[in-house]
Amino acid sequence: MTRVSTVERQRSPRTLLARCACLLLALAFSTGALAQPALEETVKAAYIYRFLEYVAWPPQAFRTPDEPLVIGTTHNDGVTAELSRIVAERTVHNRKLSVVVVKQVDRDAPVHVLYIPSDDAARLAKAAEVARQRPILIITDVNDGLEKGATINFVQSEGRIKFEVSLEAASRAGLTISSRLLAVATRVKKSAYRPATYARLDPAVAVIQGLARNQVSRSLHELSHALPRLAAATRRW
Repeated sequence: MTRVSTVERQRSPRTLLARCACLLLALAFSTGALAQPALEETVKAAYIYRFLEYVAWPPQAFRTPDEPLVIGTTHNDGVTAELSRIVAERTVHNRKLSVVVVKQVDRDAPVHVLYIPSDDAARLAKAAEVARQRPILIITDVNDGLEKGATINFVQSEGRIKFEVSLEAASRAGLTISSRLLAVATRVKKSAYRPATYARLDPAVAVIQGLARNQVSRSLHELSHALPRLAAATRRW
């Protein structure tokens, strides 16, 4: 009889499925991502569209259940044109998609995503400030984009267009980034920021904490009744 190793026994179907999903996602994000001038705009537009599937916005980001997910760009370039073509007649998170050119980056900009190319790098600081007040996914193509406030930033590595992610910027904007997207990023900037606005206690943890508090309370109650008996017995000794 063949002995099954401990590692093989621990590989559940769920674990194998998760690994397959990460592999497929990595392939999806690397296909055709050669950093050639003729392909760059198409590749970046495809990336932006794919990012949307792995980002969750808080409910308050949308005014109505059927409000479209709006992608804003600060520059009417080839990426904008290609992105408009890609999202036509498509949906993400059961929402229609639209692309708009944002002339002024402020708190009232009607977007859920904002793409800032390298030509508009100077507008990133203002966009990062706005994202602290509203849940906006900021995607850039800027040197040191994450350090300047972007949530996702395009980079070139080994002749290909890839991306890096800032969990700190995502947390400040109230956004949740899927671990599957993080798994294929070239770099993930960690976050120590925990906004109270979006913090939610896991129900299971709440139950455990409640049981622990009840147990401590009962133990203290029993101890308060036992102490007089213990003191009386001590005097008799």
